Amino acid sequence: YADLDLFGNAVEPPEGGYLSVYVRGETIAELIAGARLGRALVVAAGDRPMDAVAAANLVRAGMVEAVIGLRESEWLEVKGRPYRLSAPEGQAARHKFELAQDVARFANGDVDGVLLVGYRTDAADADVEVVADLSPVRLSDSSPEQHRKVIDARVYPAVEGLRVDQVALSDDSAVLVIEIPRQPEFLKPFLVHGAVIDGRVDGSFAIVSRYRAGSL
Repeated sequence: YADLDLFGNAVEPPEGGYLSVYVRGETIAELIAGARLGRALVVAAGDRPMDAVAAANLVRAGMVEAVIGLRESEWLEVKGRPYRLSAPEGQAARHKFELAQDVARFANGDVDGVLLVGYRTDAADADVEVVADLSPVRLSDSSPEQHRKVIDARVYPAVEGLRVDQVALSDDSAVLVIEIPRQPEFLKPFLVHGAVIDGRVDGSFAIVSRYRAGSL
């Protein structure tokens, strides 16, 4: 028999053998989701470094502690507090601007990125934060639809392949996964509508947000 990839193409067996992951699903979408989880498990169990895609898939699958110990980097940022998108208008505007800026930073980068809301960090050194523990947010503060609406309204052009998922941990707590795939160069730079001036968000400006080492 032949080894096949997800698209039915024949492939050579990998060096060092296999880690078998059995996937069950009634739809193509379920099978693809299972395959993505399988890839994430292979990354987590092997010598390959963790990346945004694997981290996002592990958290979405409920393995929320799999990212504890990782360092924030050009592909990973975590938030211990939610974006308060339903706060009183002045506060909400600042949180919406922050959300859009965080997403645009990854979209303007050179790798896939993931933003996880519901974790706290500790300082590893002067410039690097390490994911230390869960800090779940309320379900009402982690609505994928609400976050997606803000991102779509404030980041231009639209982020291709953007995915926003809520992972419930209890009846009223969750973590939020915002996955930003690497974007085509012709779409860059991504702009954020609004700018912070004297502590207030002015919607008449558009600024470019770019990732810089140590800026997280």
